[in-house]
Amino acid sequence: VTAIAMMFGSMSIIGIPLIGGFWSKEVIISKTWYAYFHGGEALLGPAILLLATAGMTGFYMSRMWFMT
Repeated sequence: VTAIAMMFGSMSIIGIPLIGGFWSKEVIISKTWYAYFHGGEALLGPAILLLATAGMTGFYMSRMWFMT
């Protein structure tokens, strides 16, 4: 039971589609890239960092779940 609950929590934090975390993460990422492509040149760095941290979060949450 605990492993399944942890799996669903991890899936939400990772941003798996159709789970609550996906919708919030998708909106943040899409709004940042939209602002960059429509004249916010200063947002390139934060947009790239946002994608990198989203990827690292997915990696480490998966790692945590598989190791426990």
